[in-house]
Amino acid sequence: MSGSTASPPGRSTGKRPDRLQRRSQIAGIVGASVAVVGLLVALLSWRFPVIGSDDEAAPSPTTPTRPITSTTSTTSTPTGGPEPGESRFLTDLEPDTGAGFVQRVGAHSLLMRCGGGGSTDRYREVEYEVPRVGYRTFRSTAAAAGERDSRVQVFVRVDGQVVAEPVLTAGSTMPLEWTGEGVGRLTLRVQCEAGASAVTFTDPVLRRP
Repeated sequence: MSGSTASPPGRSTGKRPDRLQRRSQIAGIVGASVAVVGLLVALLSWRFPVIGSDDEAAPSPTTPTRPITSTTSTTSTPTGGPEPGESRFLTDLEPDTGAGFVQRVGAHSLLMRCGGGGSTDRYREVEYEVPRVGYRTFRSTAAAAGERDSRVQVFVRVDGQVVAEPVLTAGSTMPLEWTGEGVGRLTLRVQCEAGASAVTFTDPVLRRP
């Protein structure tokens, strides 16, 4: 009989399967852990996307918009009409009739020459159509020219009604004034005696209050 002791049958063959089984279990646990961690990372990436990633860009800031306001004026002035308080000289208007009888002199004055004095040429007349924008006053100064002591009568009509009819001798002047509710047509007429030559209307102007 030998001095060495033989191993019990089955002991050496039992350790290797246990170790293989333990290693397999550890590998399974690690694999499962990796899968769980990967799943968590994927969930977090989907739930909280990285700023600046290509998949989903951060929304651009919205520029605040100003409220739209209307620029349309609620009031209007008739075409060619002045603003309240403004004035208009007759030299700024085109005569409706009698344009050949009147001549502009200086900045804003008008000159009307006398007629021939015959039965068919006793006076000169010019008429203006005035924009109905509220003119309520008319001012001017009439100056007569001609031979000494010759006389001229000046007529001012507003919408057909005579509002002034002074008689002037040559070399004299006379203020012409009218105030009313409004004017649509303004007429100036000069009727001369023998020897009179012309009448100058200095700065004839229409005004609003």
